Amino acid sequence: MCCCRKKGSLGDQIASFFDSLREVAAAPSELAARAVAIEQGKALAQGFNSYAQRVEELQKGVKAVMEDSMASVNMLAQQLADVNGRILATGQSGQSPNSIFDLRDRLISDLSNLSDVTVDYQDRGVVDVRLGKFWGGANYCRGDKYALPQF
Repeated sequence: MCCCRKKGSLGDQIASFFDSLREVAAAPSELAARAVAIEQGKALAQGFNSYAQRVEELQKGVKAVMEDSMASVNMLAQQLADVNGRILATGQSGQSPNSIFDLRDRLISDLSNLSDVTVDYQDRGVVDVRLGKFWGGANYCRGDKYALPQF
């Protein structure tokens, strides 16, 4: 048995099952060996079922985290589009939108904590934000419009 295998692990159960089958093969008429092989088979089936249940739980957890992250990304993209609209409106009035630029930068920072993004600064401080670090990424926010990423 491998020294790195945990006692009671699925690998351990598989090894025990095959050991019991070897015992049956060595003494096919022994009822005790057959009974042990049947019990080892049942234990192995339970082990597989247990691992399948754990994998399913992990999948559900990962899906929930992804859905929460996407909801946050979508909310931030919408807020960034709104801020871009405010920057455009403020720029037309001749006012300096420094506090709005700070808000824009904070939203970009929050968004970059959730996903890799590429930010392109346009005229008057408006930003376009794309998913990923490459030019072909999906647009989150373009000017005062935002789009939900499609996966």
